[in-house]
Amino acid sequence: HACMAATRMAASLAVLKQGHPDWVVGVLFSLYAVAPIVLSLWAGRLADRFGFHRPVRWAVGLALIGALLPVLTQHLAALAFSGLLTGGAVSVAAVAIQREAGLMARDASDLKRVFSWVALGPALSNTLAPVIAGLLIDHVGFRAAFAFGALLPLLAVAAASRVPHQAALPPGEAHRSAPGHAFELLRLPVMRNLLMVNVAMAAAWDAHNFTVPVVGHAREMSASAIGLVLSSFAIATTLVRLVIS
Repeated sequence: HACMAATRMAASLAVLKQGHPDWVVGVLFSLYAVAPIVLSLWAGRLADRFGFHRPVRWAVGLALIGALLPVLTQHLAALAFSGLLTGGAVSVAAVAIQREAGLMARDASDLKRVFSWVALGPALSNTLAPVIAGLLIDHVGFRAAFAFGALLPLLAVAAASRVPHQAALPPGEAHRSAPGHAFELLRLPVMRNLLMVNVAMAAAWDAHNFTVPVVGHAREMSASAIGLVLSSFAIATTLVRLVIS
């Protein structure tokens, strides 16, 4: 997630510096969400079939390629493809992580605590990654910020290696044990309401992440200052999730 946050901020500022209009930044931001829409159901089936480690390896590969592309070239097409890959990586990893976290819980109360701690991951990544990326852009250059993003999936590999392995389900077993097709969940009113709440809150967060670089660039703020503003937003989410946990 920190890889995605760093590359997304650096990509948006790189696009603006190249003289592209603001709407191009909006399209670029949307690409970070396109891949999760396409990959989420597949990622769920992958996690059910193989558990935690194989999906995370796939996610690391996607994020690594996505972050390395802008190190080689910051052409608009490369930045767009980078957004697709790093956004998809977050989706694949998040499904596997949430599934594994749910299996760790012993009861309903423990489940709430586990997911509260897991939710700190994106909040912490959005706190640290934009600031570090902004400092690198100001003092070294855009290439260094993207290189920083490419290093982060390697940290994920190191952390994932410490998660115990579980036996994979035999072919077809995951589908037989599932309660039904994923879209059947949308028939539940509670699930639909939760989805709408999540969509509204995520849209507000994404609108903020889009607006800050655009407004900051227009006012000739430094990348470090823009990263600090983005980080202050994430600090609040971190504090809230700490209170909830």
